[in-house]
Amino acid sequence: MLSIIFWVFSALVLAVSMGLCIWLGYRRGVFNSAMRLGFFVVSGLVAFLVAKLLVKPIGFALSDLLVSLIGEDIAVLTSMTSLQGLIVKLGGGLLAPLVFMVLFFVIDKLTFFAYVPLKKKFADDETLHAVPHDKLFGAILGGVLALAITISCVLPVGGYPTLLDETVDRITASSLAEEMGDEMAESVDEAADLTIVKVDYALSGWLFRGLTSDARSVIATSFSLLDLVDNLRNAENAQSVSAALQELPDESFELLIAVTKDMVTQIVPSDESYSAIIDTLLEALDRLPDMRSKLSSEKYVKELEAIAGLASMLSDPSAYTEEEIIKATLSSSVLTSVVLENRDELKEELSDVSSELTDKEKKEIKKAVGEHADELGVDDEVVSSLLSILGIS
Repeated sequence: MLSIIFWVFSALVLAVSMGLCIWLGYRRGVFNSAMRLGFFVVSGLVAFLVAKLLVKPIGFALSDLLVSLIGEDIAVLTSMTSLQGLIVKLGGGLLAPLVFMVLFFVIDKLTFFAYVPLKKKFADDETLHAVPHDKLFGAILGGVLALAITISCVLPVGGYPTLLDETVDRITASSLAEEMGDEMAESVDEAADLTIVKVDYALSGWLFRGLTSDARSVIATSFSLLDLVDNLRNAENAQSVSAALQELPDESFELLIAVTKDMVTQIVPSDESYSAIIDTLLEALDRLPDMRSKLSSEKYVKELEAIAGLASMLSDPSAYTEEEIIKATLSSSVLTSVVLENRDELKEELSDVSSELTDKEKKEIKKAVGEHADELGVDDEVVSSLLSILGIS
């Protein structure tokens, strides 16, 4: 049934546009047909650019609509900036071809306000119309116009089934395969294998891919992260973890960091005394992508472990001692460099916390810092800065 609908739609578009455009091209002649084709191409370019510009606004509108329809489940995701960005790009990118078609139709019709006056202006210019086989070439240009119209109209028929099939193929190759029934995968595969879908995609696939580039980017990034999770589950040692992270594309790694930052701000208690530590942790996370290319695999894994450990501790500070938190901080060269660069601001922001420390607690902290610094090979400047931040001489 689906195949019949697609065949009828595509055949009607092609037949009607070919018949009408060739007839009009024959009547208009080569000059007017070329002018009309030119306006059509310009309309397509403008519609394409506007559709791409509207990806974010449409994505945000779709995100708000999902929140109102689904409620708290989606609201939790949209409250995280990184995930909301994915939803916006995915939703807006998927709708871009449909938006393009509407814009294309409207803009193309508006061009008649320019085409008709120009047609009248050059109507009496014999040099423009005294072309050998004028009407024949006009009909040929009309056929080209009809093909362009067909490409625009069959865009969703060839594009969406193909994109869905590609996505399902990636799902079946991941840990999500068990959650998707075989029947659904077979239905999607059958739709994408329809001859008319392949024909339409051969015609309009290049345009569909360009319009859905944002959505495709999100899909590729999401599956890269899913592959990472699968690899980490099967990792046997630190080298395996490092190898999995090193293979992650830059865009996916940046998304991982962004999601981690959002999670940190949500799991850490919203207490003013922790704001300085959170800011330090977030700044360290921002530097991780650059550090990935500079550190050895072993050192990079240690950095990740230290930062992840500190984030876990901050989610429930009462369950850890000051000594454990200090050791986690000193274990990361990225964290210590951030502490060193922002020691004055940290000292001021943590003044209330440091003023409440007793002399006994200060001695214990100083001893712990010294021991861990020697163990981890931390510079004396970092040690003195950390002690200064905590008000310890």
